[in-house]
Amino acid sequence: MTGNILQHKLPRAMYLDKLNQIDEDVMDSGCRDEAPTPQVLKNISWEVRQQSRPHSNEILSLQMMLENKKNNPDEVLQKVFVHPKGVLLWSIRSIEIFQERCKEDIVYLDATGSIKKKEKGSPPFYVYELVVRNPQKGSSPFPVATYLTCDHTTASVTYFLEAFLTDVARIYGREAMRSPIMLVCDGSMVLMQAICFSFAKKNLHDTINCYYQIASGKATKADFKVPVLHRCLSHIMKNAKEMCKKYAPKNYHLAMHEIKGRNNFGKRSSEVISKAPLETSGDPNSYYCKGLVAHINQYLLPYAGPWSGIMLGDLGRHGTGKPYEDYSRRYNVLKNKKTQNITEDNKTQGIMEKSQWDLKHIRISRSLTRTDDFVVQYQEKHSAMLKEYADSRRLSKRKTFRVLVEKWKERKPKKKGRYVTAIRKPFPFKSLAKKTKGNDIIIHHSELRTLQPHEWLAGEVNFDNYQAIVSFVNINNAHWKLLYINAVNSTVVLVDPAGSSTEDADSISAAEKNGEFFKMRRTWNGNTKWDDIQWKGGVLEHPTQQDGNSCGVIVVMMARAVMAAFPAVPKIVFGTSKREMKEERKNMALRILRASVFNLENNCAMCSMAKPPGDGPPMTNWVDSFETFLISIGETFS
Repeated sequence: MTGNILQHKLPRAMYLDKLNQIDEDVMDSGCRDEAPTPQVLKNISWEVRQQSRPHSNEILSLQMMLENKKNNPDEVLQKVFVHPKGVLLWSIRSIEIFQERCKEDIVYLDATGSIKKKEKGSPPFYVYELVVRNPQKGSSPFPVATYLTCDHTTASVTYFLEAFLTDVARIYGREAMRSPIMLVCDGSMVLMQAICFSFAKKNLHDTINCYYQIASGKATKADFKVPVLHRCLSHIMKNAKEMCKKYAPKNYHLAMHEIKGRNNFGKRSSEVISKAPLETSGDPNSYYCKGLVAHINQYLLPYAGPWSGIMLGDLGRHGTGKPYEDYSRRYNVLKNKKTQNITEDNKTQGIMEKSQWDLKHIRISRSLTRTDDFVVQYQEKHSAMLKEYADSRRLSKRKTFRVLVEKWKERKPKKKGRYVTAIRKPFPFKSLAKKTKGNDIIIHHSELRTLQPHEWLAGEVNFDNYQAIVSFVNINNAHWKLLYINAVNSTVVLVDPAGSSTEDADSISAAEKNGEFFKMRRTWNGNTKWDDIQWKGGVLEHPTQQDGNSCGVIVVMMARAVMAAFPAVPKIVFGTSKREMKEERKNMALRILRASVFNLENNCAMCSMAKPPGDGPPMTNWVDSFETFLISIGETFS
């Protein structure tokens, strides 16, 4: 009993609780049998954890847990990753909850740390969770999928979401799968890109383009099928607060109100800002903040669709036509429901914060050192949360009886957040006339013009137009390897210029990862190019480097030999002595210079630009102005 409690409670905390329960007489006698020391409790906790582990080795323990699955609907362990270390956790029943809730409510995605201790030489471990709200307001949110990993890249999070959606499709079929109506995250570019790739089947820029079409009244039926991605407003206001304090310290409150305004997207905003008339005469503008507008235009306005109120509420208000009418009809149906849905409490990710607090303090109440311990504790609490969720649904369906009770008039708060409501007192802007009494003009906040959305362009590689790929792989910023993917003979070769004994195994591993990439590509956007190729590893005979700094030169020379012999197997023969490497570096530099497009008469010999840096005339008399020459050279090097 004590050992089980210690899995969720620190030994010292239990020691103090037990010590407090001992009577004063027993304390005076010196007996401490009822309160074992923290070290004893720590040993008990360790022994209990040892019993719950299938194997003393962490990876083998996870593998045995995966192999011993009994296909119960509440089993969570789905996949185990060795490098980078991680686990994917969800169950069949959590998939059912996701499928039920995503059709009408918000899906949240976020990451949190301090769950698993950092390993030596490894990045910190984070827990990524996909969370939905309970239909009944006030009930605990439910995590439908969890990913523990030390790899915090867009590709890693995208794989987590795609693997989860693959299991959803396996249970319900592609035709019956429901894409979430709305998703909320904290604004991390990794999370937003992964959400767009997995749920919208587009990149972030194309997704924002769909939002622009909707907001400008030009949307089609396909645009409304794209889920609404919303950045948490509280995170945006936190970033805006830091920006305004930096660029507008004297006019901080005015700047905060401007950021709160409903701005559209970047292209139109840049256009309006560039055309805005600037008055250069008259009294100085006391509200001028250098750099503020440029910073807002660069970092906030292009992504105004995901964080402003443009994509919240009834999107049918933005235009006319059947797609807009259909959305308004569906929105009104959800608005009349008594359960939680996208029509309310949709601006921040407070639900996600509540779920993360629950993870750190209730479900996993202490920092763990092993991944298998995390899986065991997660499984235990997951089963309990499934019962809690089912019980809350049963309670909501019970028949209720009307009981007359005395009702008191609810008092609504008179004051809302400072930057959520419009400015009541206008900011006075001084006119350009002579500074005399009565010449001030008043510009109200409601009269400031809003800006319009921005369109982004993005392309995609069509692999059917190519037969091979040659690339270079950087290893820990200290070494270069050559990657050669040959679609003609289905071979992937990873060549180490230093002559590693594991080249064959490395090439086989690269071939497997290459195949996984194209399968994942097909999963998220239906692209079948190169996904039917059975990739295999290969080996190339090649010279090896004789020093510690010529790997970059050698991989370029090997790539040249590969492209010259394609599609045949190349014969890579060249010298690698220090003298030969020095000569080859010089030859490469000469080839680059000969291939470059450069006009001696019009282009700068230092930076190759036709126009000098900075603002000024398009031509510079370098000889006539020696000072200008020095300034321009300094700017070029900076």
